[in-house]
Amino acid sequence: MNRRQAIRAFTTGESPKSVKISPIAVNNGIEPFSGNFDYQTARHLLTRCNFGATNEQILQAIEDGLETTLDQILTQIAPTTEPLNPSFEDDPNVPIGASWVDQPFAGGVPAILYRISSLQSWTYEQMAAKNISIQEKMTLFWHNHFAIHDIRDARFGYKYISSLRNNCLGNFKELVKTICVDPMMLVFLNGHENSVTAPNENFARELLELFTIGKGDLIGPGDYTHYTESDISEMARVMTGWRHQGRYATDDTLPHAIFVANRHDNGEKQLSDKFGNKIILPGGEEEYRNLVDVIFQQEEVSKFICRKFYQWFVNFEINDAIEANIIEPMAQLLRAENYEIEPVMRVLLASEHFLNETMHGCQIKNPLDYIFGIHTTSEVELVSDLTGQYQQFAFMSGYSNLLQMRYFDPPSVAGWKAYYQSPIFYQHWLNSVTLPLRIRYSSGINNAGLSYFTPILVVDPLILVNKLEVPSEVNGMLDQLSRLFYPKPLLLGQLEFLKEQLLGDLEDFEWETEYLEYAIDPTNEGLADPVRKRLKNLFTAMMGLAEFQLM
Repeated sequence: MNRRQAIRAFTTGESPKSVKISPIAVNNGIEPFSGNFDYQTARHLLTRCNFGATNEQILQAIEDGLETTLDQILTQIAPTTEPLNPSFEDDPNVPIGASWVDQPFAGGVPAILYRISSLQSWTYEQMAAKNISIQEKMTLFWHNHFAIHDIRDARFGYKYISSLRNNCLGNFKELVKTICVDPMMLVFLNGHENSVTAPNENFARELLELFTIGKGDLIGPGDYTHYTESDISEMARVMTGWRHQGRYATDDTLPHAIFVANRHDNGEKQLSDKFGNKIILPGGEEEYRNLVDVIFQQEEVSKFICRKFYQWFVNFEINDAIEANIIEPMAQLLRAENYEIEPVMRVLLASEHFLNETMHGCQIKNPLDYIFGIHTTSEVELVSDLTGQYQQFAFMSGYSNLLQMRYFDPPSVAGWKAYYQSPIFYQHWLNSVTLPLRIRYSSGINNAGLSYFTPILVVDPLILVNKLEVPSEVNGMLDQLSRLFYPKPLLLGQLEFLKEQLLGDLEDFEWETEYLEYAIDPTNEGLADPVRKRLKNLFTAMMGLAEFQLM
């Protein structure tokens, strides 16, 4: 199948014959994986937990084995820097190259805008980190779960995303408590407006519907499966009195939340039978924590979040068998671990179900997986200077926005549609607008390069190919590259098509001769350039196949 057929198939909703997404494996559960931890299995694990994987990382994972690899994946790594001022000269509090996260505002709107851009670039820098920790993928998961957007004070955004990053594998209950009084969330869901004289139910509603337990089916007027409208009203009263401070501060005030006692409703709050008719007693600034504890007494909370884990890391379809064999055992483990996330993720990622080959390639890459997958797999080199790097990450941020997934900008408080809107879920990522833009990105970065300005983002295929075991042998090289680029083996006809894109009118032995001549004198551009051009044609064709959209 050629690229044109792939584009036509995806944009018309047809399933290309060469794209095989196997049915969900329902005869296995979260018991430990018993198969061979081979190249494709290791690749599957790393790409689901990271934004792409290099050939060297996959080979190292195989050598280390599943258990050791999981230890590394589930290790959190502190960012090496804070967001920096890359080039803005009119911020008297932040010299170029310094961090702004604890510095007051000065410089008006331009200073506000450069800090927001800096936060975006720095966040993309974290996703580009050359390690296999699940941290950034989990942070994005929580950003989708506790969605915010319209950041106007970058320090508020930095505090919010740092809370998610620092607690991404920690305790879910404590993370919910943190988010309840996060300054950015107080702004986004109007929590700072919620007072005893003017109740605002926005946060209380989302706390139940989206963050902890889910709505369930409508049973009667104002009565859902897991809570009632009266529960929302009472919980809004619990959350009264919280304000944010430090927004656009021109002094040393850092972003934080404060409790204002005279704005808080000090009465008892009566919950419905959905919560055992519990009464939340007056508790001042600790009252919201008591409320979260009551919510988490409901077993449905553990099932609700485990379904979210499953749909993000495994597959969107949850049928009765998945519910019984995967979700229920995960939820039981989560409750047994007092809502600690890491043990549950370890069991899921090491499970027969997750690592089974039927799960390989059943997801469509989201835009960040797509962009960073190209960069990571092809080993794109970034410039070394701070200004240039931030410009490159800013370009990637802007392009991911074109592909309908920009960090800090989910379309609603429910996050991105691909993770909640049935029946198409991940298919939201591919449409008549985004698919041509994806192809333009992969084609551009493999050829002339991509940039709104300098420096240019470009793939040098020789960086990757030179590290392969048999780059001079055509069929061996294609086999290695296809294992790296795709979640499942290609058809013979596809391999023949790719071989034609590489060789043109050359015979196999002529490629070997051309490559070996270059390998003897790799600094000779007269020898390197023809090899590089052929490989660029190959990489462009490989990323144009429909299978490259899958993970």
